[in-house]
Amino acid sequence: MAVKNLPVVKIVLVLAALLALVSAGTVEHNKDQNEFKVIAQLGAKVFYTHVSDINGTWIRNNNFCFRNNLFTPTISSEFELTALNNYFQPLFGTFPFWSGAVNFNRMGSPYWLRNYGTVQPGNWLTIGEQFDSGASCAYITNKTMGFAPCAETPFLYLCQNY
Repeated sequence: MAVKNLPVVKIVLVLAALLALVSAGTVEHNKDQNEFKVIAQLGAKVFYTHVSDINGTWIRNNNFCFRNNLFTPTISSEFELTALNNYFQPLFGTFPFWSGAVNFNRMGSPYWLRNYGTVQPGNWLTIGEQFDSGASCAYITNKTMGFAPCAETPFLYLCQNY
């Protein structure tokens, strides 16, 4: 009887392994959502952990991105920047929003912040990962999200790569 049931046992083991993988993914998702709840309390507007394209589809792309609850990405006031600074300061140290670029570490990985100009509606601040081949910024528009050299990204946004 044990020999006849062997394929069934294998199937059960495979299903159990798949369930474990799915559960692990759910835990990671919940961790992201918990962080979202903290960030959502910052400033006068709600910041999301994902970026929405023009059709409202969530784009994750292994980034942790902040945008407000308006259709046009906006970080429009120094108050909002101060709120973000107060949140990230214990994690990264002071957040120099008004300087050009700065290097800092999070859990041993190099990150940088670059400010391309005046913070105004439609602009983003960015935290991106510094790759061995040189600095690379994720870029976000209403339709797409991808990576390009920082000099080719003419807008601001805030992203945290994991």
